[in-house]
Amino acid sequence: MMRHTGGRAISDKQQELVLWLNTLVLAIACGFIARRSPTASSACEEFNCCDAMVFRGVGNLLVTGEPNVYDWNQLAAWWGGISGTAPSIVLPFAYPPPFLPYFELWGVWDPQFVVVGIAVLSLLLYRSAISRLAGPMVALVACAGGWTFFNAFLGQTGLLVATGGVLVALGLSKNPRALLPGLILLSLKPHYALYTLVGLVLSGRWKPVAQTAAVGALLSVWVTFRYGTTQWMGWIEAITEELGGSHPSLDFEHMSGWITLLPAGKPELAPLATLLFFLGLVPIAMAWNRLSPTRALGVSLALACLLSPHAHPYDLGLWVVPAIATWKEPTKPVLGLGLLVLITCSLGFRFPLAIASAWLTWQCWRSQSSQAN
Repeated sequence: MMRHTGGRAISDKQQELVLWLNTLVLAIACGFIARRSPTASSACEEFNCCDAMVFRGVGNLLVTGEPNVYDWNQLAAWWGGISGTAPSIVLPFAYPPPFLPYFELWGVWDPQFVVVGIAVLSLLLYRSAISRLAGPMVALVACAGGWTFFNAFLGQTGLLVATGGVLVALGLSKNPRALLPGLILLSLKPHYALYTLVGLVLSGRWKPVAQTAAVGALLSVWVTFRYGTTQWMGWIEAITEELGGSHPSLDFEHMSGWITLLPAGKPELAPLATLLFFLGLVPIAMAWNRLSPTRALGVSLALACLLSPHAHPYDLGLWVVPAIATWKEPTKPVLGLGLLVLITCSLGFRFPLAIASAWLTWQCWRSQSSQAN
């Protein structure tokens, strides 16, 4: 097929090449931003963004055989050992134990190499998944969203989780084989995966959930033999503290869900946020009963971004899924959402992100122009 631009015919292959070149530029920019990620204590405390430093610490503790990397005291001791001073902040580590081998990479390889490599690889995987679901232009615009650059700078896993969400959408609409890898990646952050997993079961799509559980069980056995059972006890304690509000690091104002509307420094409100998150399963059950699978998935991910007590701006690449399910031409909405993340986080206020998640949930629920399965 040929398209005419300025009197010249451009084939689809040529357009695809141009879009890939643009993606390459974004990947280089992403790598450059990731290279600036603070993986040393003094630098991260100055910028108040120590995610990569925590990942580096967890990796080093795993390499040295630490039985409980979820214990902040152990991380603080390692931190003080390399910097000479104890950290002035407290950050939780609560990723599920089956994913610990990923974090061990931070202790085996140079952390700057890891953060750049993961940033670029995540971007390319994200781009590839969206391109298969909605076309290369939507993929390019999504990759230019604010979530991409914050994810790269922090060394975070948000773009991998978002790739998982896109793959689940692809599995429900076009290629069922994408469901398993999608659910595995989405489960990196279980608070985003829960609504989708429950919805799939309630709608009778239990097979991919069972396959995901089987893979998780195998990884759990391997991780238990490799790192010991204490990691599991540490993880349970860590998530209990976070959900119950007793962890000293709770900081609502840096989240992106409705919890940003709560007053800062009020961890006693965390149980309320946890309760509301689980009550969200009621509309999720309704969505998977009434809507097409792609729209129900969109509602699940958008509502998770709104109600999760631990939703962050760098995870909002998930917004692409409900946008694609809602609009026949999602390029402009995705562009607007990406700019919203970039602008609000740059200016230091995040409550508009919660409003956007609520609006996106409603739009996806009521839309009649979705790509129904």
